[in-house]
Amino acid sequence: MITQAIYTALLLSNLVLIVASFWIGSKILRFCQIALFLTAIGLALMMVALVGLLLPDQPPEGRWAGVKILLVAISPILAELLLLMVIYRRRTKRG
Repeated sequence: MITQAIYTALLLSNLVLIVASFWIGSKILRFCQIALFLTAIGLALMMVALVGLLLPDQPPEGRWAGVKILLVAISPILAELLLLMVIYRRRTKRG
C-alpha cells in the first residue's frame, strides 16, 4: 500500500514537473535536479528488486510474474527520467 502510494506520487509529481517546465521554463531547474535525483534512486531500487528476482539459484514461486510486474512498473519511470534529463539538458544549455 505504501509502495503504491510512493510510486503514484513519483509518477504524478514528475508529470506535473514535465508539464510545468514547458510553461515556466528555466526557473524550475532546481526542482528538475531534485526530481532527477529522486527518480534515479527510485529506479535503482526497482532495479535491485529485479536483479534480486533474477539471480537466485532457487527462484521463488512466481518469479516470472514478478519480473513482468517490475518491468511494467519500471518503464514509465524510466521514460519520465529520460524526458526529465532531456528537459534539464536543454534548459541548462540555453541558460
